Amino acid sequence: MVFFGRFARSVAILGLIFTASAGWSQQAATDITVEEQPSETAASLRKVLALLEDEIARARSDRDGLSAQISSAKEELAVISDEITKMGRQRSADTARLAELAEVRRDLEAQIESHERQLAERTTALEDIETRLQAGSEEMTELDTRLAGAALEMERYETTKDEAEALEATLASGQVRFAELEAEIAALAEKKVETDEELHISEQALVAAEAELERLSSEAEAKVASLSSVGTEMETHRADLASAQEELVRSREEMAAIAKVRESAKAELDAMLAQQTAAEAAAATAKAEEQDIGSRLQGMRGEMTSVQASISVARERLAQSTAQVEEIEATKRAAEAELGSARGKLAELQAELASAQQLKQEIATSVETLEEERARLTAEEDGMRERRERVATELDELAVTKADAENETEAAIAGRERLVAELDELAAARASAESAVEAAIAQREQILSSVAEAEQNVTKTQSLLDTLKAEADGYRAEITELAAVAEDRSQHAAAASAAAEELETLETRKAELETVLLELEDTIAAGHDEIERVKEEVASLSNERDSVAAEVIDLEARRAEAAAAALAAAEALTPNAATGATTAGVSTTGTATAPGGVSAYRAEMSELASELELLRQQADEATARLGLITEQLEEGGATREAVPEQAAAVALSVEPAAPRLATRPITDVHAMLRRAPGLGEADPAKVDQLAIEIANGMCPTDALRASFGSINRQTLVFLMKSVGAC
Repeated sequence: MVFFGRFARSVAILGLIFTASAGWSQQAATDITVEEQPSETAASLRKVLALLEDEIARARSDRDGLSAQISSAKEELAVISDEITKMGRQRSADTARLAELAEVRRDLEAQIESHERQLAERTTALEDIETRLQAGSEEMTELDTRLAGAALEMERYETTKDEAEALEATLASGQVRFAELEAEIAALAEKKVETDEELHISEQALVAAEAELERLSSEAEAKVASLSSVGTEMETHRADLASAQEELVRSREEMAAIAKVRESAKAELDAMLAQQTAAEAAAATAKAEEQDIGSRLQGMRGEMTSVQASISVARERLAQSTAQVEEIEATKRAAEAELGSARGKLAELQAELASAQQLKQEIATSVETLEEERARLTAEEDGMRERRERVATELDELAVTKADAENETEAAIAGRERLVAELDELAAARASAESAVEAAIAQREQILSSVAEAEQNVTKTQSLLDTLKAEADGYRAEITELAAVAEDRSQHAAAASAAAEELETLETRKAELETVLLELEDTIAAGHDEIERVKEEVASLSNERDSVAAEVIDLEARRAEAAAAALAAAEALTPNAATGATTAGVSTTGTATAPGGVSAYRAEMSELASELELLRQQADEATARLGLITEQLEEGGATREAVPEQAAAVALSVEPAAPRLATRPITDVHAMLRRAPGLGEADPAKVDQLAIEIANGMCPTDALRASFGSINRQTLVFLMKSVGAC
């Protein structure tokens, strides 16, 4: 808009000049007086010159402003060049830092490879230890085959009380040492887990560092590309500024030419003013010189024409200069816009550079952390190496101790074989006891069938008694009627004689029926007594059967426990060697535990022998009780066969089923079974069936057998304590 205003003022000035020229021509054409024309022309020219001087001053001011803007643009360009130089130096520093990070990465990779090799060595060592453990297991198997002979030696050691006490003390110390070894094993296992976790964390940190390095490399490449693009743009800006400077130089040259033209025009105007003054003086002095002045005026007109032509040329040059100035200003605005864009990009690059520096600091911190972690892992590895060497020494000592323990356990192996034989005998005794129990159960079933037949006979007898009672009542009524008839017919001799005979007959029949009735009543009373006794015997036999079955189950469980204890004792002969081979973490005090293990085994063998003797006695007692129960059942069956008439008189209230308990709410039974041992992993459907049977009053033994098909000793004991025994 400023240039348009200036252009309008220039056009107005030129219009004034043309108007003045036209006025001058018109005045010359109309023969105006010579005195008025020079003064008006001079005033118009002065105004034109004043306007031209103002316009020239404004053009100079604009030129100075453009020069100042160009200078500031050059300064900004210099600042940008300095920043680009700084960024180049920073890029070199980043490249060097990337090289350092790559070196750190290679070091970390070498450390990880070293850790992996160490881990492979540890894995190989663990495999060797597992192989040795397998060999130890095979040796234990061989020791188990010879364990039977150890029982004889254990019997010899049992004869001395002092030795038994020493063995118990050794067992206690061995248990304490075993607990210590277990604690050390757990600590070593936790340490191994921590080491594995730390190694995994180190690997993750290395992966993160590699990813960070890749990201930094990509960002550096992007920044390099961005710097290249910025350099290209700066080169473009420099070329544009150079062209603008060339245009400015050309404009300055043109402005100088215009100034020269203006100076020549001014000189010509001054000359014209001087000539006009001379003409006025000449016109004032002599009118005679009018012709000369006219000719001069004609010359002046020609000169004015040339001046007008010069002014036209100056106008064209001014228009060109104005257009060039507008182009320069447009170029300047474009340069300012590009400079602002370059500044924005520079700010972005500076922000990216700051983030890169922050990331570089973070990477340096991560590298320091990894260095510390590597130092800690190295220290732990040295500690593990020392432990492994110490464990290897202890394993060698344990191997010597194990050889000594093998010599001492050969006699214990024979004892184990004898114990196994006795356990087999106990199993045979249990089988015979179970057979006796089954026979007793079969005998009980026969008795129950006999009782059922007796119940049927009692029913028939009761019906017969009811019939006889009805007949007796009929006879009594008939006798009463006959007595009344006899009284009415006492006057009739024949009727009385016949009635007397009939009465005697009826009395005889009545006496016979009363006798039969009394006998039947005695028989019924005796049958009731007998059935009560039979019920008591059946209940007692059922309780005995349940008790014997529970004892047999308990004996079976104790036999299994004894066998498991014997097997555990055999496996505990060399616990320290096996434990050391498994965990590689025992201490030097473990060298004295092998003899302690043998002593503990001897003490356990002594306890197992005494427990086996007790089990044998209990089995004999159970067998004797089963024989007694069988005899009682057989005697009861013989008694029932000998007196079928008495069995037929048993009351109908006798039940053939097994004794039952009182019914219970099903919810209470479920709550009780949730606390029962041995049912935690049982089938829920079977547990529900057991709850229903117990809620209906079934005995615990029968309920367990009906629900599960077998009896768990712990569950049976709990149920007997909770609901009672039948």
